[in-house]
Amino acid sequence: MSATFLAYWNDDLVGYFTLINDSIVAEAVHESDREPTWEYRKYPAIKIARMARHRDSGGHGIGTIMLLRIFIIVLHVSQFTGCRIITVDSKPGAVDWYRKKGFTLAQVKPREDTVPLYMDFHRFVSQEEQRVLKSLHDFSQ
Repeated sequence: MSATFLAYWNDDLVGYFTLINDSIVAEAVHESDREPTWEYRKYPAIKIARMARHRDSGGHGIGTIMLLRIFIIVLHVSQFTGCRIITVDSKPGAVDWYRKKGFTLAQVKPREDTVPLYMDFHRFVSQEEQRVLKSLHDFSQ
C-alpha cells in the first residue's frame, strides 16, 4: 500500500510524492550510521517511491518543499513505529540533489536505472537541531 500526496502552488498542481513502507539491509547502511544495539538484518524504513514536480515549476524550491513535507510525515510516523530511515531509489540525474539534502549512497550495487540512497532521519534532525542551536547562540552573542 502507498500514500500519495499532491503539491499545489496558487491552486496549480506542481508536484506529488508517494510514500511506502520499506526496509534496508543493515549491510547497506554505512558502519557509522548503524545502530550498535540493532540485532536484526534489516532496518525499517519509509521509501520515497515517487517524487516529481512539474517541469514548469523548476527553480522555485518545489522539490525541497515536498522533501520537507516528507520529513514532517516521517517524523510523525516514527513516533509510533520506531522507523528512522528514509530510502529512495533515485534516478541517476537526481542523485546529487538528494545527496545535497543529506542522503547517503547505500552500500549496494546500483541498478541500471536507479541509485539506492538512504537517510538516517533522526541523525539528520539531531544535526540540524545542533546547527540551529549554535546559530541561535552565535546570534545572541
